[in-house]
Amino acid sequence: MSESPPHLPMVKVISDAMGAPLPQPRLLDLSDTDEGGQPLRQILKTTDPQKYGILVSDYLT
Repeated sequence: MSESPPHLPMVKVISDAMGAPLPQPRLLDLSDTDEGGQPLRQILKTTDPQKYGILVSDYLT
């Protein structure tokens, strides 16, 4: 696995679009692009983990 640029990190997605927890976090590389060089994914928003009872330390590797 190559290192992602700092502004396009590897991220763990821990819930679906409706906010339901995923059985296993999905590791996504935000530097992945389509054939035209456009990003496949982007971060639309962030949230306060405490608001949802998320312990960030549970997801750090």
